[in-house]
Amino acid sequence: MRSRLENVTLPSLTPGALFGARWIVGRPLGKSELGVVVEAEDSRQARFAALKVFDSALARDAGAWERFATLSRTLSEVPGDGIARSYDVGTSEGRPFVASERCRFPTLARYVAERGPLAPRLFRETLLTLARALDAAHAVGIVHGNLKPQNVFVSVDTSSWARLTDFGLAELREAAGIHPPRTLGWFAPEVSPAPPIVASDLYVLGLLTFYALSGSPWFTAQRSSTAPGMTRPSSASERARALGGDVPGALDAWFDRALAREPRDRFPNALDMAQAFANTLDELRGPMSANPLSATVPVPEKSPFYNPPTKPPESRLDPNGPTARAFAPTEPVPVRPPPTPSGAPPTVAMNSVPPADPPKSAPNMLLLGLGAFVVTGLALAVIAWLVLGAP
Repeated sequence: MRSRLENVTLPSLTPGALFGARWIVGRPLGKSELGVVVEAEDSRQARFAALKVFDSALARDAGAWERFATLSRTLSEVPGDGIARSYDVGTSEGRPFVASERCRFPTLARYVAERGPLAPRLFRETLLTLARALDAAHAVGIVHGNLKPQNVFVSVDTSSWARLTDFGLAELREAAGIHPPRTLGWFAPEVSPAPPIVASDLYVLGLLTFYALSGSPWFTAQRSSTAPGMTRPSSASERARALGGDVPGALDAWFDRALAREPRDRFPNALDMAQAFANTLDELRGPMSANPLSATVPVPEKSPFYNPPTKPPESRLDPNGPTARAFAPTEPVPVRPPPTPSGAPPTVAMNSVPPADPPKSAPNMLLLGLGAFVVTGLALAVIAWLVLGAP
C-alpha cells in the first residue's frame, strides 16, 4: 500500500509554528501510514500534548471522521486513569488532527525490546490499570478493536501507571484504505469476518499479557516452538519456556480462559480478568505478595517445616523446684472491701489489691498530741523537783 506521508509534511508542522490556532509545534515523535506525530505545547494551558496530524484522505469520509471525533470527546470525559485523554480534535488546513495526552514513558513494545520481559508481579498492577481503562471504555459503548504493544504505554518507575492510546483508529484506517485494518497476530478469532466486540478486546488483553511476560507474541511462540519431531506446546508456560521466557505454570488455566476461542468462554469483563490474574499470583507467592508492608506473617496449618503441636507440651521442670514455683499460677488475691458507712450498701473492689487502712481522723490526732504534751510537762516538773529539792 502506498504511503501518504509526503502529503503531511507542511510548513505549519515545523518547530515553533502554530497549528490549529492553538498548538505550538515541537519536535517530531513518530510517523505511520496515517500521518505524523509531533510534540506540541498548548498555548491556552500549561501542558504538552502528542499532536497527531493525519492524512487528508481520512477527512474525505466525513462519517468516519465524525465518529472518531465523537469517540475522542467521549473518552476524554470517561473517569479514571489508563486512557490517554484527548485535549482537542478537529481539522486544520484540510487535515484532521487530534491532540492527546503526551505519554513520556515507552510503549510496551519498546519496553520489552529494551528491557526484556516483565516479571508477573510487576505486570500485575499494570494489567489492573489497563483492565479498568478497557471496562470504562466498554461501559460507554466504545471497543478499542486494535490493541497491540505499540499503543500501550507502560511506566519504568510505577507499575500501576499505564495508558491505552489510538482508540478508533482501526475504523479510520479501514475507511481510508491506508493500512490493513488490523495487525496480524493481535486480533481475536471472531474479528476476521466481523467487527470487534468487547470479548475481542479481552482476548487481545490476554495476548498482551503473554507478550509482556514472555517477550514474544503468542502466535510467534506457537510457530517457533513447533519444530520437526517436536510436539506443539499445549500451555502458556510451555510456549514461554520454548522461547527462554518464564511464565508460571499456575497461570496456564488463566491463559486458557483468557484466550478461549469462543467469546462466551472468556472472562466477562477486563477487571475480572485482571483480578483473577492477581489472585493467582497471590496464591502462588502467598498473601505477603499482595502487601509487602504487611506486618503479619501467616503460618500454614501443615507444612514440612512447621507443625503446630496439638496440645501444650508437658513441663520438664521439677514441680517443686524454684523455677516451677516462680512460674506456677497463683491463687487470686482475696479482696477486702473498705468499710462502709452505716446503712450504705457494701461496695465491691475492682482490683485485686486490698486497700490500705484508712488514715486517722484529725480529732484523734489532736488528742494524742495534747496527751503527749501533758505527759512531757509532768515529767519535766518531777525532774525539776528532784533536782532543786522541795520548797
